[in-house]
Amino acid sequence: MYCWSVWESFFGSMQRDVGSFPLAPALRVKLIATGFRTVDTILEFNAGELSREAGITNEEAVEVLQIVKGEAQSSSSCQIIQKRTALDLLVQEQSQGFIITFCSALDEILGGGVPVAKVTEICGAPGVGKTQLCMQLAVDVQIPECFGGVAGETVFIDTECSFQLERLMDIANACLLHCNLIAQGQQDEDHVKAMQTFTLNEILSRIYYFSCHDYVELLAQINLLPDFLANHPKF
Repeated sequence: MYCWSVWESFFGSMQRDVGSFPLAPALRVKLIATGFRTVDTILEFNAGELSREAGITNEEAVEVLQIVKGEAQSSSSCQIIQKRTALDLLVQEQSQGFIITFCSALDEILGGGVPVAKVTEICGAPGVGKTQLCMQLAVDVQIPECFGGVAGETVFIDTECSFQLERLMDIANACLLHCNLIAQGQQDEDHVKAMQTFTLNEILSRIYYFSCHDYVELLAQINLLPDFLANHPKF
């Protein structure tokens, strides 16, 4: 009897109507108009797929999934399980993209750049440039999509007080110069338009810096990251 009650609760949460969730009215209309009427129809997709299918922005898709998953899980006594095949995982991985560095040798070694949604460990002796590479990636992750980038943002957690703002600005200016040269060579409207907003100030404003002086501060900052990332969907 208990197992049947759990199943009923789970099935009921999956059939919950989209209109009952605390979503913006315009967003609910778009979802319903494109066939997303219940929880189960939404949870079959990731953010990128939902964005394309429903004609909404990626930020809106992330918001929808967070709200629907959170409320559906809290209303059920069991975890919502998504059906995933190996092909689904492959397509998802291929669609996540890479952080390009504009260093062709490094990008080629990494298979296209530094992969997103994965952990990349950078090792080496002191002074070989680990921090420099991290600052480079903090800039490169913001490269506009028309240049092959992912147009993201950065959280930089510094545990050694080794962050150098002047060096970061040098890296950002070099990236801007390279992108400007590409835009001038392409003579493409998308590239020119992207460079109007891809500026030094914009790059610096999208790098969120946190300094942690001991392991307690580091653990506290890590525990706070989920809420921070939820409010910054470009990560």
